[in-house]
Amino acid sequence: MLGSLARVMSIDAALPAPLRNARRGYLITFSIGVVAMMTLLVLALLDVGPNLGNAPPLTFFVLMLATTLIWDRSWKRALRRAAAHDHLLCPDCLYDLRTLDDAGTCPECGRVYEHGAVRAQWVEAERRLKRK
Repeated sequence: MLGSLARVMSIDAALPAPLRNARRGYLITFSIGVVAMMTLLVLALLDVGPNLGNAPPLTFFVLMLATTLIWDRSWKRALRRAAAHDHLLCPDCLYDLRTLDDAGTCPECGRVYEHGAVRAQWVEAERRLKRK
């Protein structure tokens, strides 16, 4: 279980940029939610502040869950899109590279690419993020 949590929380420079950004958002959202819930728990235990019942912890839990699911969907959507485009999307801007030469520069962001390296990067990202 800890290995799974570490994999979810890791931000790897080898991942394509959209996946790194989604993972970063996932990590930030999860961390803020945990800190907020712990703060509310400590305040409740110390009996500090107004007595609001279970509303604040429940609200923070629901917000944390919702935003975490949104970030989770964003990286899965990027992986599905890459698979649908034969893993030939620019790793920086998601531009479709299938119709371009085997090597060159992405017309959208200017990144130098090679079809084999781009495909390998997406396949490796998919393997690492989807394994159980």
